[in-house]
Formats: sequence, structure tokens, C-alpha cells
Amino acid sequence: MDEAHRRGLRPRSIDIGGGFGVNYVAEAAHWERYTTELTNAVLGNRAPLTWNGHGYGLRNEGGKVRGALSLYPAYRPATGAAYLQRLLATRAPTLGRTLGALLLDNMYELHIEPGRALLDQCGAVLATVLEARDGGDGEMLVRLDLNAGDVSLEEHGVLMDPVLLRPPDQLDDDPAGVYLLGNLCLEADLITRRKVFLPSRPRPGDLLAFANTAGYFMDFSADHALRQPIARKVAMYRDGGVWRWRLDEQYWPVGRRDGTA
Repeated sequence: MDEAHRRGLRPRSIDIGGGFGVNYVAEAAHWERYTTELTNAVLGNRAPLTWNGHGYGLRNEGGKVRGALSLYPAYRPATGAAYLQRLLATRAPTLGRTLGALLLDNMYELHIEPGRALLDQCGAVLATVLEARDGGDGEMLVRLDLNAGDVSLEEHGVLMDPVLLRPPDQLDDDPAGVYLLGNLCLEADLITRRKVFLPSRPRPGDLLAFANTAGYFMDFSADHALRQPIARKVAMYRDGGVWRWRLDEQYWPVGRRDGTA
């Protein structure tokens, strides 16, 4: 910026883009354990964790792991606003002051693109279990009433376990590792290429909830090209201490009398 001013220009803002990140698991140990076990599965040291041994970028070459893991890091030490705070608190290597202080001293505007960090912990996709069957070799396949375009987790490299919604008194002590399939007659229409472990064996009519999907995963790829209805969206809001809902296209948070959104 100083050099630009010396050359007669008058820049006023710096755009640092985005990449502030979101955590999809609560603990770093969870992510480290999964990636370690995925590596062991690629090497053949344990039972497969993915469909047809998919390695998410890793491969076994003569008993050694090659390639790079092509997944969104489900855990980061600092995300969202905390990441931006850490960045602005970093000292400039040669000027001896923090980047945030230098911005204020020069009255520069800072342009950022938080992306999915703006919607962290927002949104959920609900899917009904249509069928649960034995896929051979002891693998269980669960077909849902959506397709990979409706909840595009794998497309973005995000590994997210759904929550099985069933009354607690109807849950049986029968945990199961399953593969989630979409409703298209395509082998590529996998909701998850990895085995998902649920606390109870799914059955038709159950609901699976994919949480924290508002950032890119709910309707990023959904369209009408398949001649299938796109999932309706509803907005949840508090009204006088009570949770209410209405269709998203009928909801507008600005100007509500109770001041809530």
C-alpha cells in the first residue's frame, strides 16, 4: 500500500478474501482418529471404511501411502471470527506492529469474505429413509429420499455424520455401519462414500438429519433438471419464547415486533 501511494495511486482498501473456516467436529482428536483409521484402511491394515476402498486422494503403493488427502479439514484450531482475530493480532514481520493496528493507523478499509463462516451451526437437511437392505459382503445400504445434489457434502469434501431421529424409546441397541445412497438409479449417487456409523439400524420411515449444512451444502447444487421436486425450506424463529416456523419464502426477519430473527 505504501508503494502504491509512492507511485501516485490512492488505494483505500485491502481485500484478504476468505477461508475463515468452520469446524464440523468438536474435538481435534475425532478428526485425527478418523484420518488415521482411513490411512490404515487404505493400507489394508483394517476393514474398509469407504465404498470400494475409496481413499479420498490416498492410495496404497507397495505398502506405502501415496497422494494427498482431498478433504475439508473437519477441525481447525481457529475458525470464523477467532481466525480473523488471530490474523489481525499478528505482528507485521518488519514494522513491529499488529496488522490490525496498521490498518487503523492508515484508515484503510478491510474487505473480507467469510463465506460459510457466516452460517456456522445454521441449517439442517432432513431425509427420510426409503429402504435399508443388505448390499452383500455384510454391507448395509440405506437409500434416502434425496440425491447427492440436494446435500452436496462429498462434492465439497466435507465428512458429516447425520443424526438418526427416532423416539428414544424406539431406539434399539443395534448400532450399524451403513452406506447412504441417493434416490437416483446411478451408482455415483452416493450421499456418503464412507461408511456412516449410526446408533441404531435404520428402517424405512426414519429421519436422518444432516446438521450445519447452510454453508454451501443445502441447495448449492440442487436444480430442476432431474424433474424432481427440490426440498422446501422452512425458517425457524422464536416468538414470545415459543419456537415457530413458516416456509422460507414467506418469512422476513426484519421488522418483527418482538425484535427476534
